Amino acid sequence: MQSSPSSSRVSILAKKTKALLRSYKSAIRRREQRITSNPNQSVIRRLVASRLKATTSIPSLDVDGKLISSDFDKCKVFLDSFACNFSTARTQPYASSPSSPVPSSSSTSAKSTAYSDLFLPYVIEQTLLKLPPKLGFSLHLANFFVIKRCATSLALPLSIIFSHSFADSVIPRKWAHAVVVPLLKKGNPAAVSNYRPISLTDPFARVMEKIVCRQIKIEFSSSISPHQHGFLNRRSCPSSLVRSSALYKKLLHTTKSLDVIYFDFKKAFDQVPHALLIQSNRYYL
Repeated sequence: MQSSPSSSRVSILAKKTKALLRSYKSAIRRREQRITSNPNQSVIRRLVASRLKATTSIPSLDVDGKLISSDFDKCKVFLDSFACNFSTARTQPYASSPSSPVPSSSSTSAKSTAYSDLFLPYVIEQTLLKLPPKLGFSLHLANFFVIKRCATSLALPLSIIFSHSFADSVIPRKWAHAVVVPLLKKGNPAAVSNYRPISLTDPFARVMEKIVCRQIKIEFSSSISPHQHGFLNRRSCPSSLVRSSALYKKLLHTTKSLDVIYFDFKKAFDQVPHALLIQSNRYYL
């Protein structure tokens, strides 16, 4: 009995699928062998963490004793919870500090002139080439993997867009939209308060943010306190603990007791008014 053309095509497709699976598994084994033979232990730890990390969906949420199971209702609950984290904009101006004079227009214009070289094509190309080759989510299907490989072609058009956007203080509308993903911090996964919002913003907006952030760190480098360990390169919670532990040890050798007081501001990063933040930054210029 002869087989039909459709069944023969299915057989060929099945063989190709099995061959691809064998090739894929072999590539994974070779990659893991390269990683495990790498002397850098952090690479191995990341591999183990990626294998142990669970990718489960959001479970049913407990809201005032009521279980929320549908995805639509979960979204509404997270929307209300995350919206409470942000403070409303303040309309009246904040009082200026007499000890910190507002910079003059001449100094401000001098700074603005320096920003004309901020978005040169070669600067953008170098920034794009340093992007991690990730296939992250994007609203318009662009990602760092594609952008990095088109760095030379995108450098000039992005230079024009970034320069006009920065000069006019206006960004493209799509850049103001993000997909918010709830991420469990710790504790009971059914409690909404144990989640924090992660905003997946436009990749081109993140490229512009990288360039602006780098310039801000250069401008503010001499004004940032040496005791600040957050949001700075080569500084973090471990570096803060190392510094403070050394200080505690030194003090305990000279005194009999030591009291340490810690403050934790709930949702502090989300609740800072933007107008106050911008005005306070002016005193560092």
